[in-house]
Amino acid sequence: MFILPTMSRPDNVREILGRIKASGCTSKGIVFFDGQYDMSLNNCVFPEGWVSFLGDRNYGCIGALNKVFEMFPNEPWYGFLADDEFLLEGNPDDIVKAAGSWDIAHGWDDLHKGARLQGYVVFGGELVRAVGYLGVKECFHNFGFDSAWEWLCSPYTVLGGCNAAKIYLVDRVRIEHRHAGWGKSKNDECYQKGFSTFEDDRKRFVDWQNGDMRKAAERIKNARKS
Repeated sequence: MFILPTMSRPDNVREILGRIKASGCTSKGIVFFDGQYDMSLNNCVFPEGWVSFLGDRNYGCIGALNKVFEMFPNEPWYGFLADDEFLLEGNPDDIVKAAGSWDIAHGWDDLHKGARLQGYVVFGGELVRAVGYLGVKECFHNFGFDSAWEWLCSPYTVLGGCNAAKIYLVDRVRIEHRHAGWGKSKNDECYQKGFSTFEDDRKRFVDWQNGDMRKAAERIKNARKS
């Protein structure tokens, strides 16, 4: 299932879901309202197969992903949609097919030109279950998702060298990434909350690199054998 964690961005949610619906996407998903819900979304039309969930507190982006994995531990795949990323072209179903059960696939986002794990990211369900989480549990918003998986999957020693899974770019699925960036987020509650833990998340990510990263790679290796 696709997971769309969101906080204080009802207009974004409405537009994102509308674009997914218009694409003909048949994959199901869940909108995870991260500790708050905007009543203006009461009349929002969800794509078929999509549901919503209101978190009892603010989990942060990474916590929300892990909470959904905890709630639905047996899905064939898991996808992450950021609430500042908008589908421009293509069908997200193609990313799901590319990821399969054991690998990762993502679309082409205009901010990173497809170079990073952003832009509708999909993970094979067996891969996630082998690792045990969708994001580094100690991190709140930064590093523990995209950076962690990039390190875990990189064949290059300088980036971890674990080579635990393949990452596929599905560049026919194009994403507009409306990221406010540093110094431009003063009027956005979500960015403010996320950036407030940046340095703490960095330290936790380094701890993960020196701790569970290699163990996670071994878990994947052993699970593939079985």
